[in-house]
Amino acid sequence: MPDNQVSIDLIGGEPNGVLKLLDEASRLNSAKESALFEQINEKNRKSRAFKVAPKKRPSEAFGIKHYAGDVIYSCAEASSATWLEKNSYALSPEVEATLSK
Repeated sequence: MPDNQVSIDLIGGEPNGVLKLLDEASRLNSAKESALFEQINEKNRKSRAFKVAPKKRPSEAFGIKHYAGDVIYSCAEASSATWLEKNSYALSPEVEATLSK
């Protein structure tokens, strides 16, 4: 079984993990998804788990090398919720109570 710690750190690690950068950008009401993706690309490009998205600008996509293969994540289409919008959704009180136990 391969060690996936590098991928785990890229996703959730401090200080530049994807989730950390997403949370920081979500706190800024003026943040744009393209700026978030540029920041993810800039701060994580040296990680062995990071993959530059082929034929895409850093403001449009990034990739992560997962155990089952590479996955490219891209900005939302105009008709769907963006990463920043989805991250700002509130949890229901029931879910919060369950997670706090």
